[in-house]
Amino acid sequence: MAKKLLTITLFLCLTSFVSSAQEKFKWEASIKKVYSTQFYKIFLSPMVTSELTSNFSDVRLYTKNNTEIPYFIMKNRDIRFYQEKKFFRIIEKNYEKRKHYNRIIFENEEKTVINNICFLSGKEKENVWIQISGSYDKKNWHIIQGESPYLIHPNNNSEFNEIKITNLPRTTYKFYELRIFDTDEGNKITPEKIYKYKTQTSDIKYVKLPEPKITQKQSKTGKFSLIKIHFNASHYIDKIKFNISAPEYYRREANISNTIIPTEKNLKENYYNKRNKTFELSSESDNVFNLTNYRTKTLKLKIDNKDSEPLTINSVEAYQVQKYLVAKLKKNKNYILRFGNKNIKHPLYDLRYFRDSISNNLPPAKIKNKISANPVDKSSDDSILNIPRFYLWLIITLILLMLVIISIKITEDIQEGE
Repeated sequence: MAKKLLTITLFLCLTSFVSSAQEKFKWEASIKKVYSTQFYKIFLSPMVTSELTSNFSDVRLYTKNNTEIPYFIMKNRDIRFYQEKKFFRIIEKNYEKRKHYNRIIFENEEKTVINNICFLSGKEKENVWIQISGSYDKKNWHIIQGESPYLIHPNNNSEFNEIKITNLPRTTYKFYELRIFDTDEGNKITPEKIYKYKTQTSDIKYVKLPEPKITQKQSKTGKFSLIKIHFNASHYIDKIKFNISAPEYYRREANISNTIIPTEKNLKENYYNKRNKTFELSSESDNVFNLTNYRTKTLKLKIDNKDSEPLTINSVEAYQVQKYLVAKLKKNKNYILRFGNKNIKHPLYDLRYFRDSISNNLPPAKIKNKISANPVDKSSDDSILNIPRFYLWLIITLILLMLVIISIKITEDIQEGE
């Protein structure tokens, strides 16, 4: 019994140690005091969003005493949902028992633009975690939305409840995969019907990103212009504009692609914004293109000049849809925004149930200009005492395992002595 208790205690200590490490954030910023108690929207500048994961799960709001404040993320655009639905054919269903998710593949035969996915389910749950991917051939998959929580909307007039996944990037894959996670096979959710709503987006408000640097050269054949667009950080880009001054008349096919950053090289997952996008540059258009949450630090642009002279690109403008953190703040209280931790999951606050009842016309609460490294987070460094972080964790784990073995041996010796 003593051996078991000792083992459990050491395991809990180790779990607690790792868990506390995962809760740390790299960055923090103070919120300016507000002068009345109510809901506010806190603008998340590109300086903040560039440090967040793709589903914005790693941001938290705290009081001065480290009390966590509930919030939700709001994008500054108006999306109107109509009752008209387009249904999709489910072509595969299988349950991955070991990984605890239901894998559903449906076909977008007409390759229509999809920016929301909805389905009906008969299970009674408060929320469900879903990962969404797209493919043109059912072999090469691109993650559109990483594992994120979604609410189940009860329907009293039907035996089914609706799960509505909105604010997705606009994509036109032929095949889509849903991975619907659960805690056990008996609790799995299986969609009965999959469809999308007809939507209309209006009043999109953007924030301009810092102007990137441009480097340009010609291919060896002279037929292509090879351009690199360097940003100051890894930004989410929703719209991009190319300002071209010469020649007077042109119409060229261009291909844009994303440079994989070093931390992504070892990831097995392939996100949708890693694929190439092709469009046309023309003297008859404003050369503005939507990318939708396309994250990158360096864009590569390849322009097919054929036998014409190269284009002269004077500058590139990139924009991001304005994003806000909505929370109820108290008068004259101090609040701190902490963010930047790729290992942390979405918070699940009760506030998400009341999102639709909170007005979109909220007063702003501003972040103070200074964003600094979180003083309680030593993980912002890549190493400690010149030891790489990976090896440091390995050493800690081995030491704890040794302590467990030694403690068990001591316990056995004591029991034998008795």
